[in-house]
Amino acid sequence: ANPQDIWSNVDTSHCTLRLLRPHEHNDSIHTMLSLLESEFGCMVGSNAYLTPLHSQGFAPHYDDVDVFILQLEGYKRWRVYAPPNKMETLPRESSRDYTEKEVEED
Repeated sequence: ANPQDIWSNVDTSHCTLRLLRPHEHNDSIHTMLSLLESEFGCMVGSNAYLTPLHSQGFAPHYDDVDVFILQLEGYKRWRVYAPPNKMETLPRESSRDYTEKEVEED
């Protein structure tokens, strides 16, 4: 894919571009994941996300896996919320997308 075409489409659509398993194509990322697996004693995977300026990548949600976020460029305001209820503390499935109103703090 032409990088200029990708960036122009991401910028004009305000959509996030998700790259699955970038470690399969980049030795530096693969090496970092190997070190994290050794340190944490568990399997580690990766995704990469490119989100245009003044855009939100995803609606509020929770995942069914532990997530470690490493932001490499730009800035973003990350929000972390308590689980909506006790049953969702250690979920077996990812959540649906929540609206901003559903996650507003009282």
